[in-house]
Amino acid sequence: MEKLYEPGYEDYYYDYLEVVSDLAIDNFYKPFTERAHMNGAISRSQCNGSPTDLLSAYLVVDIPETEALLYEPNFSRIAASAATLGNKPVVSAETFTCLYGFGKKPLKNGRGPEMGREQIADMRLVADALFANGTNQIVWHGMPYNKVGSKDKHFYASVHLAPTAYFADQIRDFNAYMTRVSEYMRKGRNYSEVAVYLPVEDGHRKLYYPSKLRYPGMNHQYQLSYVRVPECLDGYQPTWVNRQILTEGKMRKGRLTFGECSFKAFVADVEYMDIASLQALVGHARKGLPVVMVRTPKQPGVNRSDEYAKLLEQLKNLPNVTSDPSSVLKHISPVMAGEDLPEFWCREVKGDRYIFIANPAACDMHYHLRYGQAFEDKGSVRKVSVHTRKGAKPYTLNFKPNQSILLKVSANGRIEEIDLNFSAKRIEGPGVFE
Repeated sequence: MEKLYEPGYEDYYYDYLEVVSDLAIDNFYKPFTERAHMNGAISRSQCNGSPTDLLSAYLVVDIPETEALLYEPNFSRIAASAATLGNKPVVSAETFTCLYGFGKKPLKNGRGPEMGREQIADMRLVADALFANGTNQIVWHGMPYNKVGSKDKHFYASVHLAPTAYFADQIRDFNAYMTRVSEYMRKGRNYSEVAVYLPVEDGHRKLYYPSKLRYPGMNHQYQLSYVRVPECLDGYQPTWVNRQILTEGKMRKGRLTFGECSFKAFVADVEYMDIASLQALVGHARKGLPVVMVRTPKQPGVNRSDEYAKLLEQLKNLPNVTSDPSSVLKHISPVMAGEDLPEFWCREVKGDRYIFIANPAACDMHYHLRYGQAFEDKGSVRKVSVHTRKGAKPYTLNFKPNQSILLKVSANGRIEEIDLNFSAKRIEGPGVFE
């Protein structure tokens, strides 16, 4: 135990985290949800940050919740994948935390940077980035900590949300906008036809992030904070899966099924894969599942099995297994195709699809924002191809400054934009606490 964090002991650390993960899920998340149900309630939890297999932990709770910006919006796809797999209607996010950062800048009376001067336009960037990564319930991380007439009590991670807020005259419209998008992003089910393997094993073998990637609360690689879907899957809206999904999933008519999900293909681009996952994957591939293994994984943990190499060889020799994503993906229609695609999220209901497409200025967002960052956007255009039941159709996305786009793709092939009816305005002048 005393050497777990020393170089050369990564496989011991992996085995240790596997035990901790099982204990945390079995002794916290499961009884937490069971107790909630016993009392006529539901469970909502931010599993992010816990030393667990995050997808399995999120699968246990009723409402998977993420956070932004301490967790960057792309991380939300893990919570949204759990919701997809578990048929959970709501994915929430504690939103607008540490909007302009903290830690490297001195706090004034507990105030985070720019507290009392927050721009709604900047907050909209965060909300839109979350929507485009599967979130459909915004939880404000903002509240007043001061009684009337007082200006010296603050919580560094929050925004000042009160009648005296810097953006008070825009709160009603902004809330109405987020409500409107959330309602569309709860219609039907998340659309997904491709399963992609979440690199849990990679994260459980590595210790700390490099110093340049660390910030308060973000240190360990098991947090999977910077995990991104492989670029070859741009446009497909894949769902993260893990060992649990592979071992419990079933093959039906050439597809991998789990609950109400049905995947036409499986993609893995990881350095390590547990032997139980590999065993299950070989079984699915033998039954016809198209499999893309971008890299050849290794077995993690101290106790290695001679069977692992044999399983890899069996997998590679199957005709429906390849290392070339294009040979498999060409048979699956993406939600959208095009150069430099913005981030988006797609829901499907009765043959219709609703696609929320984030303004490119809100894509691949990192902690933390520059003050007024939203106003750096001057608008942009993307020419894309949108998949419909009548085939792929060209479409031009005209992004106005600091605005995103919501499309309805009808079952009859018609594409139309839904007016989101909100534009944030710049606020000038001294801050609330100045």
